[in-house]
Amino acid sequence: MDGRDLVRSVRMVRAVGAVQGLRSVRAAWRRSRADARALPRRGAERARVPGEARGAERLPGGGVIHFARSSLRVRVAAGGAVFCGWDGAGPEPSYALAGACPAVDPRAVLEPDTEGGWRIVSERVLVVVSRFGAVEVRTPGGALLRRELPPRWWHRVADCAPDGGGEAAGSVAAGGEAAEEAVEPDGRPAGAVTSRWVQRAEVAADARFFGLGGRSAGPRLRDGTYRLWNADPGGAFGPGDDPLYLTMPVQLVVADAGTHLVFHDNSWDGRVALREGMEGAGSGHDRPGTCEVRMDGGPLRYWVLAGTPARVLQGWTALTGAPALPPRWALGYQHARWGFGGADEVRRVVAGYRERGLPLSAVHLDIDHYDGHRVFTVDRERFPDLPGLAGELRAAGVRLVSIVDPAVKAEPGNAVYDGGAAVDAFVRDAQGQLVRGEVWSGESVYPDFTDPRVRKWWGALYAERLAQGFAGVWHDMNEPVSFAAFGEATLPRSARHDLEGHGGDHREAHNVYGLAMAQAAFEGLCELRPGERPFLFSRSGWAGLQRYGGTWSGTWRPGGRGCGLRCRWCWGWGCAGCRTAGRTWAGSRGCRRPSCICGGSSWGRTCRCSVRIRRCGRGGGSRGSTGRRCWRTRGRRCGSGPGCCRTS
Repeated sequence: MDGRDLVRSVRMVRAVGAVQGLRSVRAAWRRSRADARALPRRGAERARVPGEARGAERLPGGGVIHFARSSLRVRVAAGGAVFCGWDGAGPEPSYALAGACPAVDPRAVLEPDTEGGWRIVSERVLVVVSRFGAVEVRTPGGALLRRELPPRWWHRVADCAPDGGGEAAGSVAAGGEAAEEAVEPDGRPAGAVTSRWVQRAEVAADARFFGLGGRSAGPRLRDGTYRLWNADPGGAFGPGDDPLYLTMPVQLVVADAGTHLVFHDNSWDGRVALREGMEGAGSGHDRPGTCEVRMDGGPLRYWVLAGTPARVLQGWTALTGAPALPPRWALGYQHARWGFGGADEVRRVVAGYRERGLPLSAVHLDIDHYDGHRVFTVDRERFPDLPGLAGELRAAGVRLVSIVDPAVKAEPGNAVYDGGAAVDAFVRDAQGQLVRGEVWSGESVYPDFTDPRVRKWWGALYAERLAQGFAGVWHDMNEPVSFAAFGEATLPRSARHDLEGHGGDHREAHNVYGLAMAQAAFEGLCELRPGERPFLFSRSGWAGLQRYGGTWSGTWRPGGRGCGLRCRWCWGWGCAGCRTAGRTWAGSRGCRRPSCICGGSSWGRTCRCSVRIRRCGRGGGSRGSTGRRCWRTRGRRCGSGPGCCRTS
């Protein structure tokens, strides 16, 4: 637990209140106990490098280069995308790819290079592999775009030598010869899946880095270290907070020699350290930019796409899927807030927009419209006729959108809990017991969305939301979040997941959990309403989220830099292919300044998707508030009148 985790924990406890805070202590203790019991200790480790090239095997689109202690698969796709996989890692299975792996370029040829290396020549890219495993990606004319240095792995000694007395897997014996490797049944070195690794790269001195998902520092990434682990910042985020809800190991690197995109297809926890280069003055030498990727486990595999910025993003879309088109009404302004007192207050808010000539396309209901915060339920006292309210608003051109959280209250008699238990849909720990966390509804369990069977079951549950009159959904708390007084506010890392049948734990499943939940909802909505475009927003996700819907900037701390933070967050996601990225304005903690609301409205026009309003004005987000302060702010104090919120 580092300093940032401690700050997040304090924010979390303050945000959830005293009662939930005490429960979060129990949840954190339970999580740490489960991990201590099930996860192996790091212990002694031995390093491994590829060694010297021994030969190569030609395959369609490239080939396999064999080294003394590893192997590298290089594959050039028909569109020019280059795949590199070490230790037998292939491009599939992958949560990021849209459908099957792209076809190979039949004209790509593997041939010997100078000094014992190899190169793959194709029409759009040239890949050069040195004798000791450095990989260079060049333009067809030979200009260097990126140079990946030989990677390094660390294996636990216990995995390298099960009997406790042999050499490390793939290590060098005392006599200088390669030691006999202990291997897994699929041919990988023993412990390779859970072995941590590092890969360093050099780029041009004038190169600039963009991407890595939603970053408060983005979209251009300055010198620093960025973590790859989806996380709730603990109530709200501000400048310097990292990581946030949605991270992705995708870098867009722009330089005079050319643009390239690098995607490390690995969902484990990791860190990316970036350092921009420096061009020498006069006859001085250039200092190249550097990128260092460290992962706690998983395969070492990555894609490289080179070309113009437009061609690179087009290739990335072809690889991971085109963005799902939202319904037309979703492009307008939308009002989202916690604390609607009931159906009458929703009507009053909508009438306020109409009376003042302000545009409004949708109203979002938060978890307080549920019965006891139980997902897929309705509080009948405050919303006695929700379908009637939805029909009334639809007639006025306003849709209702529902929040959906992944956590299911662990309560016998709860229909969703009972149904999930009947089909064994919930995440279990290493001992086979249900993993329980703490959220707003209390002690809850979590569906395993990495299981296709569970996705099918969960997608069918959205029939209840459609029956209530909702036109869309937004996923929240799907990093996933479990309140914790200390440590990480998520599930135990030792929790078991199906992972499309090959099995694994939460270290591998955490970052793709929100993506798999979005897939379940999207497929379910398409099956339930085949003639309509689903409207789906997700707070968390991973590479390929755009296939199912969009995202938004989450909860931010109001302040002078709030507008820039949220816009940079959305632009950073645009660099990663998610075009449908909206931003909140007016703040979730209450923005009292007229300039914040009116300025946020104007900045919102730069985003391709909806503008969301959360807790407008002082007390505007608390239950029982009238919400009039935001009308006064927009209509009178800012001096612009209702026109400041109109779209062109």
